[in-house]
Amino acid sequence: MHGIMNVYNAQVTMYKSVYNIDVAFGKYITVKEAAEESGTSVDTIRRACRLGHIKGVKQIGMAFLIPRDAFNEWKGKPRKQGRPSNSEKARGASV
Repeated sequence: MHGIMNVYNAQVTMYKSVYNIDVAFGKYITVKEAAEESGTSVDTIRRACRLGHIKGVKQIGMAFLIPRDAFNEWKGKPRKQGRPSNSEKARGASV
């Protein structure tokens, strides 16, 4: 069991150093930074990461590292806002 824990601890240490280096050089941004830049909630950014809407996201534990280029591409795409109203459904608006 100790061997497994040593390997796990080494991986966690490696990921933390990669996280700090990549974020420091601006290659990746955090969920909080992405939410502030896009004007959306942290939950919206996390959902987009989980669903694969933002490409190239790395997950380290509970944290997401978002590639700046992929985030800028995602941010520039038009998205539907909310659920369609009943009147839109009655008219047959595309969902």
